[in-house]
Amino acid sequence: MKRAIVIDDDTDVREVLSMYLEMMGFSVDTLRGGRLGIEKIRECEYDYIFCDLKMPDMKGDEVLRELERVDKGLISRFILVTGAMIDEKTEGFFHSKGVRILKKPFTLNDIESILH
Repeated sequence: MKRAIVIDDDTDVREVLSMYLEMMGFSVDTLRGGRLGIEKIRECEYDYIFCDLKMPDMKGDEVLRELERVDKGLISRFILVTGAMIDEKTEGFFHSKGVRILKKPFTLNDIESILH
C-alpha cells in the first residue's frame, strides 16, 4: 500500500486531502505543523509528502529545505499545497526543485492528476 503524509495547519484541509487519498488506496498520516511533519518523515517512509506553504511554525519552503538536508530523494515526493498567491521568486524556487503544486481548493481529479 502506498503511503502519504499531509502536513497542514488547517484541520479541514488535512481531513479532505486525507479522505481523497484514502479513497485512492493510500495509507495516510496527517500532522498540523512542519516540525512535526519532518520528525514523522524521519521515522517513516512516504511515497508522497503533501505540505502547506503557509503554516505558523514552519513555512513549506523551510520544510522542503530541511527535507533536502535529510535526504535529497525526498524532494521528488514533495507536493506543495497552497491557497495563497505565490510570488514569482517562491514559485521559481519550487519549480527549480521539481516540486509539484496543488492549489486550494482542489478536487479528487486535481489530486489524481498531480500524482500521475
